[in-house]
Parts: sequence; structure tokens; C-alpha cells
Amino acid sequence: MKVKKVLFPIVIFIGIFFLGYAFRDVTHTYIPGFLPTSTPATPTLKETHCSNEKLYDNLDDALIEVNSTCKLDLSYQGLKTFPKEITKLSHLIELRLDDNQLTNLPAEIGNLKDLQILTIRNNLLTSLPPEIGNLVQLQVLSLRNNRIQQIPKQIKYLKQLKILGIRDNQLYSLPAEIGSLTSLTDLYLGNNHLTTVPPEIANLSNLTTVSLADNMLSSLPPTFQKLTNLVILNIRNNQISVFPKEISNLSNLKDVSLSNNPISTYPPEISRLKKLQSIYLTNTHLSTRSIEEIKKIFPHAIVSTTDLE
Repeated sequence: MKVKKVLFPIVIFIGIFFLGYAFRDVTHTYIPGFLPTSTPATPTLKETHCSNEKLYDNLDDALIEVNSTCKLDLSYQGLKTFPKEITKLSHLIELRLDDNQLTNLPAEIGNLKDLQILTIRNNLLTSLPPEIGNLVQLQVLSLRNNRIQQIPKQIKYLKQLKILGIRDNQLYSLPAEIGSLTSLTDLYLGNNHLTTVPPEIANLSNLTTVSLADNMLSSLPPTFQKLTNLVILNIRNNQISVFPKEISNLSNLKDVSLSNNPISTYPPEISRLKKLQSIYLTNTHLSTRSIEEIKKIFPHAIVSTTDLE
């Protein structure tokens, strides 16, 4: 009995410690409380002629059933080059190549016309081939943690794309053509080298989540205010010195992080954010008085200035 009494608080302490550690790790780029993971839920895929739900993790096995293979996962297989045999799988709707050592993608990847999910996270890609624009059925494109420096203009043809994740890369700019992705709901561009956001982002009227954290932005384009369906906005750790007035028009905004920006004042227009649930202002230049005023504007929201983020 005494052993149980001693062990119980120790177990509780250890649990709280690791929970807190995991919490900080998950929310390093994203905002705590409403982005529990760095990957959003996979959207419902379109119905196709492919009825085989088996997920293959061996290319040879997949090629044996070349006419019925729909899903292939070759993650963690030490691949240094893209196996071109994959392009023989003409009915493929899901392809995962995470955690390999791929440095480039061949033009032939554009032959996978039925592909709806493509994830190539944690590789060594430096670019994307123009043929990526041939994947017109694509709904999810996740390229986190590569070395990609530029997005090809042909991305404009991905009209069905809902989730685009290119965080932890080496992007210095975004093409205007990104404004053609009108089905996009989730956009993750954190931890790059972006200094501006193209005004064409205003065309993405279905966006609900945007992360531009850990970049070099000094402002948002005036057209950003047109993203009225936006619910989550993370622009922490940039170089924004003036509170973006554009945010004030985002009538559905619930959660926003402006932490680690040299913001010293706020516009009275922020009172328009009637649905706001949390605003994170850690390490800004806002005075204590300004913080208290913001708390009065949003009495039912979390106004955080702690380092918990």
C-alpha cells in the first residue's frame, strides 16, 4: 500500500512532464489548443474505378497486381532515386514516399493522373518538376521538411487540391499562380524564407487554416482581408512591426498567433473579431496596458503572453 502511495505522484509527475514536452514540440510552429497535429485530417477521396483498398508497402508486390493497385507506401525504405516503375501503376490514387533520401522527382510522375494523395515528407528534394501540374485529381500534397526553393507555376492546374503542406523548406517566394488553387482549405508554409505573400492569395476563398509562421514577413497583403472563411491563422515569429489591419476583417477567425513579432500597437478594428477564441501575443512589443485593453475587448477569449507556445 505504501509503495502505491509513493509511486502514484511520481507517475503523475512523469506523465505531466512528457505531456508538456510533447505539447511544446507539436506547437512549435503551430498554435496550441487548436492544431493538435501538424497534419490535418485527410479529405474524403473521390470515388474511382479502383476498389482495391489494400495498402502495398512493397513495389514488387504492387507491380504483380499492376492493374488493381491503388495505394502504395514506400516510406522508410532508404530510396535515393524515384523508382520509375511506380508510373506503371496507372490506377494509383495514394502514394507515400516519406522519410527517404530522394533528391528529385522524374517528369514521369505526371503520368499518375488518378493520384489524389501524394506525400514526400522528410526527403532531400530541392525542386518539383513542372509535370506536377498534370496531377489534376490531387487533393493532398505534403512536402514537409525538404529543401525545395521554388514552386513551379504549373501548380495552378491542381484545381482539386485541398491541403498543401510545404513547411520546413527553403522557399523565398510564392508564385502568383498559387491563387489558382481555389479548392484549398489548408495551407502550411511555416519555416521557410518568405518575405512577402502574393496578393493572389485572396482568390483562395475556401481557406480555413493558414500557417506562415517562422518566415521573414514584414506585412500581409491588403487582399488578405478577403479570406473571410479563415478560422486559424499563425504568423508567429516573423518581422511584422504593425498589427495587420487585414486581420480585422476575417469575421470567422477563431484563433490567431502573432507571437515573436515586434508589434507595438493594435488597431481598434480588431473588435470586429466576434468569434475570436484565442490570440497569442508572446514576445511582442505591446505594452502591459495594451494587453489589458485587448483582454477587455475579448473578455471570453484566451489572450496569452506566456511562453507556453
